[in-house]
Amino acid sequence: MFFSDEVLSHQHYLDQRRWMLNGVEANDRYFLCEAAEMHALSVIDCVSGLRIRAVAEGQASVKEVHDHLVYGVARRTGDIWLAMRELVAKSPVDRTHSLSTEETSSLSMALNSIYINIRGTLDNLAWAVIEDVGGLAKVRLPPKDVDLFGRKFSRVEAWEMLTAELAEIAPWSAELAKLRNPAAHRIPLAVISSELNDAEAAEYQRLCAEMLAPLPEGRLDHEVIVERGKRQQAIKAEIKALGRYRPMFAHMPSDGAMPIYPTVAEDVGKLVRSGRVVLDYLAARRAPS
Repeated sequence: MFFSDEVLSHQHYLDQRRWMLNGVEANDRYFLCEAAEMHALSVIDCVSGLRIRAVAEGQASVKEVHDHLVYGVARRTGDIWLAMRELVAKSPVDRTHSLSTEETSSLSMALNSIYINIRGTLDNLAWAVIEDVGGLAKVRLPPKDVDLFGRKFSRVEAWEMLTAELAEIAPWSAELAKLRNPAAHRIPLAVISSELNDAEAAEYQRLCAEMLAPLPEGRLDHEVIVERGKRQQAIKAEIKALGRYRPMFAHMPSDGAMPIYPTVAEDVGKLVRSGRVVLDYLAARRAPS
């Protein structure tokens, strides 16, 4: 594989810079941001490596396994790779100015793409394991229990060695399902465009009300429509100038926010680790004894 486990962990990059921290806010912020950025960029490289490895392993496998690795894992990790690049480009670690409406929408789409495809990739890996031993009927596992870290899946003796290898990563899967799964929650994840104080929040509400106010009844002059369009653009600029941005995301406001860095890269890193374990397992089963 093209990576080691340590480069997938945010702690690795913090430890490299620990001696540079001296308690001065500007200095420490610089090196902490650098650690988070290097972690994210390394994980992006690693997920690309997983994609390449999935294609290579798929080409050497029977058709059923091939399809889940090449058309499942490789496609999904490609989508994750693209979405993470967008996230890092538009929401860098040290960004402080608020997101525009368009940036908020595109980043939220990227975030949901990452998490939906994390879940889908794990399922494709589980199906590859099942097909490698002959399918569901062979192990008497209902389709609803196809879950790489699921309780019933983990009890199947046919891949007990794989389950043992995945045991260290299993708690992450439970946390992911509870806190960051847009499919399970039925509420999509959203990037938070800015943090507002009370005065800024009131101004935001006023500007939104003005933007959404209905047009006057009756026939409108062209000049009125043009001026309304100009004011709409001005309102967007005023909204963007409000508050201060921190890279955070959430399901619902009542659930509390989570930091984009290092959370997203840590989650994708755990996915890459899981993929490495499964692909190593499948390769070992093909190797002559």
